[in-house]
Amino acid sequence: MEALYGHYEKTYKLWEEAGIRVPPCFIVVCNNTATSKLVYDYISGFHRKNEAGSSQLEHGRLALFRNFDDYNNPLPRPNTLLIDSEQLESGEALDDNFRKMAADEIEKSVSPVSKATAWNSRKNASPPNSTTTTFWSSHQK
Repeated sequence: MEALYGHYEKTYKLWEEAGIRVPPCFIVVCNNTATSKLVYDYISGFHRKNEAGSSQLEHGRLALFRNFDDYNNPLPRPNTLLIDSEQLESGEALDDNFRKMAADEIEKSVSPVSKATAWNSRKNASPPNSTTTTFWSSHQK
C-alpha cells in the first residue's frame, strides 16, 4: 500500500504543478467488507475508543487520503470513500446525504465497465455482483 501511495503522491504533485485541477484517482478492491473497513480506517483515519469510554482520533496513514484536518475536524467533503458494491446496487445502508453528494461517483462506480475491470484485475475473485470495493479519491483543498 505504501509503495502504491508513494507513486500516487508523485503523480498528484506532478498534476498539481501542471495545473490539472482534478486529482488522480486511487481505487482498491477488497475481497470482503471486513477487510475493506480495516483498509479504509488505516488510510482515512478513525476514532479509537479507550477503556474510559472516550475516543481519540487516529489519523489516516496516507496524508492525501485523510478524512480529518490537522485540528481533528472531519473534512466537509471526505477524501476517502468506502463503498460496498452489494449495498450500492441494492440501495441499502446508503445515507441520503451521501447519495446526493456522490451521485455522479456512485453511477460511475457501478457501471458495467468499471465492475468488469475491477473483477478482471483480480485472480480467483468472486463475480462482479459480490465484490466489495473501497474507493479513494483525493480532492483539491
